Amino acid sequence: MTPFMVDMFADVLTLWIAVGLFFLIVEILTVTFYGLAIAGGCFVTALYAWIFGETDISIIQGIIFAISTSAFAYFLPKLLTPPPDIRKVGISAHEGRTFTLKEMDGDYKITIDGVDYLIDADSITDAFAAGKKVRLDSTKEGVIHVSLVS
Repeated sequence: MTPFMVDMFADVLTLWIAVGLFFLIVEILTVTFYGLAIAGGCFVTALYAWIFGETDISIIQGIIFAISTSAFAYFLPKLLTPPPDIRKVGISAHEGRTFTLKEMDGDYKITIDGVDYLIDADSITDAFAAGKKVRLDSTKEGVIHVSLVS
């Protein structure tokens, strides 16, 4: 190492910031949230070292790093991952939308993205008729549940 490198890492604040930047780069390359958690822990510890003017690594810094990294590792994925209803794909993404009933060969169907889907027998009422509007309630386990729209 050059004398400049030794002097640069002699300051604990610079060390924590450099390690945090390293793990930010790791996070950019891996996208696993763990690099981001470690980087966050480094930056929180650097903030502590800056506020209290510490120049040497201490046990307190290790504890702060461990607790803040653990907190970031637990909460960041929960905060940055979209809720499950936003991630719906396929026909489940159409739940809540309104469709027009079709009757073919005695069965009721709705068309989603150009494909006809049979309506579950439990959803069918006496008020069902071709051309009426129904709301797609659920597609749980591939069974299409609908209800009439008033």
